[in-house]
Amino acid sequence: MSNVYPGLYASPFHVRTAERNIYNEWIGRGIFTLPRHFGDAAYEAIAPRFSAALADLTSFGKMRIYGSGAARLLSASCKSDMNTLPSGQAREIYWTNDGGGVRGNGTVARFGEENFVLESFDTDIEWFSGVAERFGAKVRNEHAKKSGLL
Repeated sequence: MSNVYPGLYASPFHVRTAERNIYNEWIGRGIFTLPRHFGDAAYEAIAPRFSAALADLTSFGKMRIYGSGAARLLSASCKSDMNTLPSGQAREIYWTNDGGGVRGNGTVARFGEENFVLESFDTDIEWFSGVAERFGAKVRNEHAKKSGLL
């Protein structure tokens, strides 16, 4: 991966999308830069109805939450009792700040008593990492290990 902006990386599909990003407008998603748009929003919205559309899913985040407090951290953050989620199962969730405002949404899967994976377009890893220690949990970024087109 090449570093395009400090702290952000080009996705594996950057070269191809850069050719079509005529206004050279980019947005950070997770640790990757993606085109903000390709020129005309109305055209982009209708184009898939008459042709094919591709989406770069490289920025789709994957974060592992593990340790003795992983279920407590996710339960408190996501307003959903993770102790009722069986191992090998997943559920849609959203997480909120202390005031109840929604920060993000995604899917959480349980891989063991103290092992969860959260996938989302923005895993909000800095926020989860900032409180993980208080719950006895650890957080690890795993999304930079894959790329994909939809």
